[in-house]
Amino acid sequence: MKIVNPATNTVIKEVDEDTKSSVTEKYEMAKTAQKIWASQTMESRLAAVQKFSDLLAKNSEKLARDLSSEMGKPIQEALNEINGAQKRITFFLENSNKWLSENHVHTDGNTKEVLSFDALGVMRIFPPGIILF
Repeated sequence: MKIVNPATNTVIKEVDEDTKSSVTEKYEMAKTAQKIWASQTMESRLAAVQKFSDLLAKNSEKLARDLSSEMGKPIQEALNEINGAQKRITFFLENSNKWLSENHVHTDGNTKEVLSFDALGVMRIFPPGIILF
């Protein structure tokens, strides 16, 4: 598949197109990785997201240039998109512990009600047999 700059029609890069087999393989890899991710502590997961956020900030100029050449959007719009993503990441970094921690709703004798959020796994968002390109 050719990645083309829409403003100049210049081919920026060529990448392999996914097949049913490659999508299935990536899905299986994601399922395996998700189990590892789910076994990590909240602190470890948030540290990984923070590292991603730091790399996003460090590379925002290059990423904005890439967005601009791949999608034809002005550099400032690309920077705004990256900055918007940074703000959403920060929001979740600041609130995830509070929202995802166990909440003891009710305790009465030997009965304890707990509200918790568990990592459920990788979601497959396309019907089986559909090839995404």
